[in-house]
Amino acid sequence: MKNLLLLFCLPLLFCTCKQILNPSNYSSKKFHYKTLAILPFEIYTSVKNLPEGVTISMIEKAEGRKSRVMQRDLFRYITRELAKSPRKVKFQDVNHTNSVFKKNGMGRQMIFNTPKKELAKILKVDAVIFGSVYQYKNKLNLDKDEEVTFSGMNNKISAVIYAYEKRKGRIEWKYDGSQSGFPSDYGPEVVKGLLRKAARDFPL
Repeated sequence: MKNLLLLFCLPLLFCTCKQILNPSNYSSKKFHYKTLAILPFEIYTSVKNLPEGVTISMIEKAEGRKSRVMQRDLFRYITRELAKSPRKVKFQDVNHTNSVFKKNGMGRQMIFNTPKKELAKILKVDAVIFGSVYQYKNKLNLDKDEEVTFSGMNNKISAVIYAYEKRKGRIEWKYDGSQSGFPSDYGPEVVKGLLRKAARDFPL
């Protein structure tokens, strides 16, 4: 789909393998006594060539699985950080978040296309956290179950995560991190590392 076609230019986004971290410019009290929800992640995949037998829908299916995994991982990491903090910040359980979306008939694309302040109203929270992950992979393969897998070296991943408040839909916090030059089988650990850093950076 458009995500894949658009991101054949993604290599331009990765000019360095250095970890990038943008600390929050906001007070650590910004979310004091607030309730936040973490949304499913939006994932963009770029590859040099689309191999025979691999379709766009297969890639989107793989992205859909990772979207919920990243949502749950960030929730787990950020609630661990919250346990160490005296701040009274609350996070809605991701199972409840996804249940509300399901009851409202909202799939991933509808969630991504809905203004963030509207999502906060639907979820009855004060703010939502939304992340986009960009992954550049050298190779795609099909396993025996016709599932898309990645292989090769020198892969690149970048994550941009925002917190949007409900009243005006403004960005109240941002995390930006990337890493490159790793083999595909290390990709999941790279993503987890970026999410852990985002959790530590969040102003609890």
